Amino acid sequence: MSDAIATEKRRLHRATEALLSPGRALFSLSIIALGIETLMCARYVGQSLGPRNQVIPVLPWLPAIPWLANLFGAIWVVCGVGLL
Repeated sequence: MSDAIATEKRRLHRATEALLSPGRALFSLSIIALGIETLMCARYVGQSLGPRNQVIPVLPWLPAIPWLANLFGAIWVVCGVGLL
């Protein structure tokens, strides 16, 4: 009886690993893509609040300060690479 339980646990463990390995890579690649998108959108600065205020009107979750958006984009990319 214990052999059957051990065999079932091994089979379940292999199935779980088969599902999680591609999932980790896909999640990491999506984080890297989000960082690259943030870096690309930070380049296009609008001046909708006047000539002294530069804002990024593309993505609502980006910081309004361009250098801060670049910093966040770089952090996203580094975190995604670290997860790989």
